Amino acid sequence: MLRRLFHRLRAQLRRGKVEGELDRELQFHLEMETAENIRRGMSEEEALRVPAGVLYPHAPRGGAESG
Repeated sequence: MLRRLFHRLRAQLRRGKVEGELDRELQFHLEMETAENIRRGMSEEEALRVPAGVLYPHAPRGGAESG
């Protein structure tokens, strides 16, 4: 029983670490994609919106295009 509790605790602690690593990785890719979009001529606002729209396609968006 103690072993099972230890394994659960360890898994919970690792989950937080893995989630943090995934967050950092995702942030890196969003920053790279945004920089590439700006290089291609998009405004900073548009360049930030495009990758977020890919990740969260159903999220409400501001601006004229959001009916």
